[in-house]
Amino acid sequence: MITRRVLNRALLSRQLLLDRSATDPLTAIGRVAGLQAQAPNPPYFGLWSRLDQFALADLTELIETRQVVRVALMHGTAQLVAARDAPGLRHVVQPALHDALLATHGERLRGASLTEVARVTRELLEDIPRTIADLGAELAARWPDVPAASLTAAARTEVALVPMPPGGTWGAVGQPTWTTMSTWLDHPHPSTSTVADLVEWYLSAYGPATLDDIRAWSGLPGLSEIVEDVNLGLVRLRGEDGAELFDLPDARLPDEDEPAPARYLAEFDNALQAHDNRARIMYDDDRKAIFATPGVVPGVVLVDGFTQGTWKITRSGKSAYLVVRPFAQIPTRDVHELTEEGLRLLAFAVPDASTHDVRFNSR
Repeated sequence: MITRRVLNRALLSRQLLLDRSATDPLTAIGRVAGLQAQAPNPPYFGLWSRLDQFALADLTELIETRQVVRVALMHGTAQLVAARDAPGLRHVVQPALHDALLATHGERLRGASLTEVARVTRELLEDIPRTIADLGAELAARWPDVPAASLTAAARTEVALVPMPPGGTWGAVGQPTWTTMSTWLDHPHPSTSTVADLVEWYLSAYGPATLDDIRAWSGLPGLSEIVEDVNLGLVRLRGEDGAELFDLPDARLPDEDEPAPARYLAEFDNALQAHDNRARIMYDDDRKAIFATPGVVPGVVLVDGFTQGTWKITRSGKSAYLVVRPFAQIPTRDVHELTEEGLRLLAFAVPDASTHDVRFNSR
């Protein structure tokens, strides 16, 4: 039997949140199974909270030199992943993305061939990178009886697209221009990745996990035959709630009493969203507060490995403030630790501010 606190420490360890790692950003992105990239800045915060040494330019350089890419993957959400992994990951989740497109836009797309929409999208974006709005206008001119929003959804689903820098980099504003991932990565060889590879990647970053956890993260149905495959060699554990958990045979399980330092998780951080049952990192009331607004996941504070509030950086003139909104009263010793960590975060994110301050405001 494996306790909730062991699951918590395992998640933090594999997400490089138990101890900051000395590894490089590219390796770290692979180890944590990618970073949420719904907006340009969160991946930078995500790496800062996980690495010993990290500067804004480190990730921007990886994006500009095409070593990492921002592309729609699980559930169609934007993820920042290593360029060497991106084609394989997209190949594995593509059927699920296609099915989700048909479930949402199928009726409205009856007047258009998805194969043809994909062909025209490639032709347009490989010729001249365009904004999504401009792409939608071009597609609507060819299929005037189909809603432009459905056409752009089809284009982004049937073709893997990536934003051109400075889109997707720190502080980027406005609408980025997009091209195909194939063009951006200079037409990589066809992928040989499998669903089993995806399951192993997930468990290495988020395990131990239930079958429902793996399904919730990946968006893929089934998977029973994958976790049961003897060739994969997964070990079986039992959670304290009786749930069956799967894990890699050589994966480390930290002691439940291992100290967990205070951490500031980025907006949309995958550590908060990678499980169907999120009790390993948050309390039920916290979950309702964190996910209260559809499509919004705020930056979250971890104390002793569990969610204890949200955070946000604001500016007033030449001063920068990190405002923490606790879910409940935080012990004084943890307030001190969060303050020290918060000041380091402000120095990283807003180095040009003349003063930095961490404030704790009740809801």
